[in-house]
Order: sequence, then structure tokens, then C-alpha cells
Amino acid sequence: MIISSVSNICAANNYTQQAKVSKYNLCQPQKMNTKNDVSFTGGAKLYLDMFASKLYDPLKKVSQYSPDEYSSLSKLDLKILRSRYKHLSDSSVGGFFKNAEVIHDKVSDVIKKGLDEKYGEGGYKVVTIGRSLSSIGKVLSYKIGKENVINIPMSYCQRYTNPAYIDLIEKEGKIKPLEYFLRTKGLSQESVENSDKKLVLMDYCCTGDSLNGSKDLFKRIYHNSQNIVSANPENLIDDKFLRKSFSQVMVSSCYKQFSFVSRTRYLSDIRKSFVDTQKADYKSRLMWFKLLDNFVSNNKTNLNEVQSDYWNLLSIKV
Repeated sequence: MIISSVSNICAANNYTQQAKVSKYNLCQPQKMNTKNDVSFTGGAKLYLDMFASKLYDPLKKVSQYSPDEYSSLSKLDLKILRSRYKHLSDSSVGGFFKNAEVIHDKVSDVIKKGLDEKYGEGGYKVVTIGRSLSSIGKVLSYKIGKENVINIPMSYCQRYTNPAYIDLIEKEGKIKPLEYFLRTKGLSQESVENSDKKLVLMDYCCTGDSLNGSKDLFKRIYHNSQNIVSANPENLIDDKFLRKSFSQVMVSSCYKQFSFVSRTRYLSDIRKSFVDTQKADYKSRLMWFKLLDNFVSNNKTNLNEVQSDYWNLLSIKV
């Protein structure tokens, strides 16, 4: 058993050395000073931390990743989790990039500011569509209230830009699962149509078809209510670096590592696509903790400090 564990640790360390040639690896493994120096960095260190998490896992105290749960973490818990997250970030496992929580925090701030200016503070609810903005929506909910942010795991929404397709699925009753889901979130037809709040649909836009399709579908459900509006978060970002960072991260699908939902092909799959946060893989749970930790501790990193690491990762010259 001991030999097997040592083999796994050595294999993890070899993986770290090989990852040195990858442009997506920010970790620079340290060499042992002497033959008798036994230390582990990068992938091996991450492996040891993951093994240690089996023995003691403070993340069990924050299964829903809410600010209320955060207060149950001791100083030792926070030290352990921050250390594990740092090793995860430094080793760049699976294309993960450093300081992701900073971009989340900055973008959610910009979204709140932009929507406050347009619709008034408290004058809207946000519906994030699919996986891309799932985690940003979570951070946004910390700032405007969880009741004001709803994540709907719809995928392939560009098909709803075709009115004939909406007619077909409406006739076949295939929109009903979505309507039921919306009612469970307090978004019945009556409540939305008679509300004094706008329902702002948000998605990352490459061509814009997905967001337009989502809006067309919601307009059908809510009888062309004037309360149904949409917003491309990228258009709310004035800061040049943040806007470029957000766009490049979305294109590279990095944010989908943080997603609380999985991809859905049909509307009937919506209720089944939410990730069980208590059973999710350790890497995802650790990333979600860092989003929460960054918000609650208010330990804001200067965006300029992120710049060099971020562009090195994506091999983009500033």
C-alpha cells in the first residue's frame, strides 16, 4: 500500500515535469537541492493535498457555498483551503488559470453597476443562461441577493431563433418542463408580467444567436411581456483589459470549469442538470470555495497584478 502511494506521488511529480513544456502550465517545478532533499511541488503537492482532503475536508461545512455557511469555517479551515487552492492554481491542472476568482469578482461588479444604472438598484432579476455565466451568476447573487439571480441550464439556444421551431415544441408540449421550472423559481407568467422588475436574460455572446434565441423563447412563454429584456455582459465592461480578459476566457471555455450546471440537450433535462455540489469533484468544490472566499474576505487583488500571469497562460501579447 505504501509502495503504491509513493508510486502515485512520483507519477504526479513526473507529470508536473512534463507539463513544463506546455504553454498552458504556469507552474515552474522546483528541483531538489540534494539527493537527500525530499520535497514535492506542483502536481505532486496537489496530489498530496487531495489525499489529505480525504482525511479532513472543511468544504463539507460549505456544501451550498453561501456566505452564511462561510462563517462556520475556522481560521485553520480557511488556511487549509486557501493553501490547497493555491496549489491547484499554481499547477494549472486541466487548463486552470490563476486568479480566476478575481475576474469573476470584477465582471460581476461591472454587471451589477451596469444594470443598476439602467434599471435602478433592485429593479431587475438576472437569468443566466447555460454554463458560461453560471459561476459569475453565483458571485453576482452574493451582491444582489440569491433570489434575484436564477441560472437556467439551457443549451443550443440558437435554435429558438426559428419561430417555426418554437411553434413545434410548444405544440408537442416540450416547453412545459421549462415553464414548470420557472414557476418553481418564482417566475410564473403572472408574477413576471405584473412585476415592476425587469427579467434580464444574460449569456456570453459570440454571435449573439444563443441570447437572441433565449429571448425569443421567453417572449413566447411570457406573452411578449415588456419585462423580458436581454444583456450581453461584455457590452457592460468599459475597462479594456477586463473586457479582453473576459472575452478570451469565455472563448477558451475556462469558466465552464466553475459551472454549477451541466450541458442540456433538451428542455426536459433542465431539472437534472444541476451539479450536486456535495458530490462534485474536489477541484470544482475547491474553486467554488475560492469564489466565496474572495467575496466574503473582500481580499481584492489588483487587476493589473493578474495581467502578466493571464496573458502568459493564453500566449497573448499585451
